Amino acid sequence: MNFRLGSIPVQVHGSFFLTMLFFGMGDMKTPILLVVWVLGAFLAVLLHELGHALAGRLFGLVPAIQLHGMGGTTSWPGGKRLTPGKQIVVSLAGPLVGIVLGAAMLVGAAYVPHPPLVGQATTRLVWVTLGWGILNLLPILPMDGGAVMSAFFQLFSPKRGENAARVVSILTALFIAAVALKYGVIFGAILAGVYLVRNVQQLMASAKPKVDEAPLAAALAQAYVALEAQDGAAAVRLAEPVFVQAESPELKITAIRVLAYARLLEGQWGHVMSILERFAPVIGSEDLEKFERTAAELGRVEDAARIRALRLAEPAGMGPAVEGFRA
Repeated sequence: MNFRLGSIPVQVHGSFFLTMLFFGMGDMKTPILLVVWVLGAFLAVLLHELGHALAGRLFGLVPAIQLHGMGGTTSWPGGKRLTPGKQIVVSLAGPLVGIVLGAAMLVGAAYVPHPPLVGQATTRLVWVTLGWGILNLLPILPMDGGAVMSAFFQLFSPKRGENAARVVSILTALFIAAVALKYGVIFGAILAGVYLVRNVQQLMASAKPKVDEAPLAAALAQAYVALEAQDGAAAVRLAEPVFVQAESPELKITAIRVLAYARLLEGQWGHVMSILERFAPVIGSEDLEKFERTAAELGRVEDAARIRALRLAEPAGMGPAVEGFRA
């Protein structure tokens, strides 16, 4: 499901509602409470991510929101890199929205008379707003508390701050997993385990020697020359290693665009559509319109319609998937 809140694109995966239904299984005998829970969770997570998005826009970022099986994510397909201080503000904005809403409902429930069913519904809404807002402040990356911790460490040590935050994240995740297992909270233990593994992987990756990107930039320049010469095969051969090996977002994004046009020259529409569907925001509406026009001219009506939908919806962008995608 794709829609917009003003200029902010929002993409909602079916896995989000499946996860919320799983958490609400205890209310199966009271359907109205289950509906309140699912809709309340949807609005609470959406408002949480909207808090991040609006704070990011204040600092010149271009936000996009996704709701998925693990909760929600606000990504930045376009914009500038924030200073640690501004990153702290953006990271805190999401939980703050939930905490304020949940606290208001908690106070209202304490002073306004209400039927028992309304009280039960309010309890669920308070948990998904206030409870999740507080829980999200745990010092574990990539949770908001972890992002705040990482930005704070980088204020004092720009080069080592993120790695220090990952060490704290690993220790905290181990502790949370142990406590969750002790009290039989299996999902909490699994979630802590996922974050534990992710931070260990990132910490190990940061220890690898940095790639010299000068040769990659030179290869990308040659790929542009090949494109101008209408040699799609050469452009793919030159640009694909750049996409796989480059660490800087600028080189990766440029390689994505080159690969999309190179695959088009080769008539490889399966590859073209995979690239466009995964990376529509970084390719941009102007280039998407060119691909749409080309597809229509070649009689590929379904592909043209899909590209048009991507161009209009601008679903949320690169995210972690960039690293593992082979263009």
